[in-house]
Amino acid sequence: QYVEDDISGWAIPTTAEVRRLQQSFGGIALTELNTVLTQEGLSPFLDYEPNSSTEKARYLCDDGKKSFSMAGTTAPSKAGEKKKYRLRLVKEIIVDK
Repeated sequence: QYVEDDISGWAIPTTAEVRRLQQSFGGIALTELNTVLTQEGLSPFLDYEPNSSTEKARYLCDDGKKSFSMAGTTAPSKAGEKKKYRLRLVKEIIVDK
């Protein structure tokens, strides 16, 4: 029931949505995506935690039961209790061409 800028229908991504994100925006495409996001005043998708070149930023998925990273294309793994996680909600839209 989260609402942002009068837009509702946000959700924690599923494993299938995570795979599409990683396939579409992994590697150099993440830099391009983040350029667009920041130009629009939105937060970038992190691949690594700030001030670290080794600690991958982890985002929750699958109702918070799993987590994933944009630093690579590994499948989501079980979320634990001793790790810092980020939340990035998704919204499905349909665009008529």
